[in-house]
Amino acid sequence: MKEGLTPEHFQYCVAHHMEDTQYPQTPAERLDAFRKEAQELSQAMFLDIYGEQNPEHVKEEVGDVLFNLVGIMNMYGLSFEDVAAATLQKVMTRYNGDIREKLEQEGFNGHDACYQEAKRRAKI
Repeated sequence: MKEGLTPEHFQYCVAHHMEDTQYPQTPAERLDAFRKEAQELSQAMFLDIYGEQNPEHVKEEVGDVLFNLVGIMNMYGLSFEDVAAATLQKVMTRYNGDIREKLEQEGFNGHDACYQEAKRRAKI
């Protein structure tokens, strides 16, 4: 993230923007807004796959998806940290034995090597 912009600050800004505007407030409305933004991201990525590379457009659409996802997180009282920790814990349960131990010892920096090793073992 840019200097001075933390996930918590971003989440705070999203919450206040959504409170101060006519942004969708019910779970169904927020889900619909999220789906629309996810579809726009899908379209941008589809264009990229077929040769019309536009990383700035993809970046813009990822940002819109992130904004809406954070709005959903806020609605349910979820923080970036809690969601990220739960997701990493879920991913780690997919690893076993020494791969999991290595990942726990090396933290996120060791994730790619552990993931590649898990994939290699799955092919054996």
